[in-house]
Amino acid sequence: SPILIWSEIQATWYNAISAGWKLWPFVHCITFSGVIPDQLKVLWVDVIEVLWVMILATVVNRDREDANDREEIEKREENR
Repeated sequence: SPILIWSEIQATWYNAISAGWKLWPFVHCITFSGVIPDQLKVLWVDVIEVLWVMILATVVNRDREDANDREEIEKREENR
């Protein structure tokens, strides 16, 4: 439902964005500093992109689990 989707976005957006702010400036500094040879730059960024997707999935799922745990606690407290 749209309400559920919106609540998931609200629970996860900041952690996802802040994780990107921590990773990508560092990656691009290495990419354009001359450390990575020109012929390997695309491969370098692609490998980091795969790692980024894994990090992002982990962050979003952790936040979702935390939100679900909070909901369960609230339901238990309401039932008391």
